[in-house]
Amino acid sequence: MEPIRIGMLGLGTVGASAVNVLRRNAGEIARRAGRGIEVTRAAVRDPGRPRGCDLAGIDLTGDPGAVVDDPGIDVVVELIGGTDVAREAVLRAIRQGKHVVTANKALVALHGNEVFAAARSAGAIIMLTHRVREPRMNTAVARIEGSSCASRGRSPGSGSSTSTPTERQVEWPLPKRGPPPAGSRRHERAR
Repeated sequence: MEPIRIGMLGLGTVGASAVNVLRRNAGEIARRAGRGIEVTRAAVRDPGRPRGCDLAGIDLTGDPGAVVDDPGIDVVVELIGGTDVAREAVLRAIRQGKHVVTANKALVALHGNEVFAAARSAGAIIMLTHRVREPRMNTAVARIEGSSCASRGRSPGSGSSTSTPTERQVEWPLPKRGPPPAGSRRHERAR
């Protein structure tokens, strides 16, 4: 099965870290997902600027539209921030039936209804990610298909599982795990 091809909009600190994580965990991701994930294109403000990741296999451009319109891209990851260019790029990707991952709270706050309606019409998935700044929490993720959110995990600080997923519920992060038990698969991978 062919890998999922990612187009990044923005390749600064967060984008470069995402590329590094995807490459470092490529084998495990492919094993769990049944296919690989690879970043093949990225739109950046300054293609000549050094990046915090290996650019092998990534075609850099200064035009976000070139990444969004590339027929070889399956998923667009929006990391440019702001609302104007990001909104246009996200809506353009959705109109082409591409799934979108973003952490852009301003975009969702100002244009969320429009983005989610477009996603529902196109059958695209919008994945929202957000880093919670609490010491006990990991990353919060809401998977939004059109206008409904699937919820899993635990409420912040409660330690108990949430009820059955309902519409408009956001998945809260799980507390950070402690060190893996000796002899476990997690322990072997951590070595």
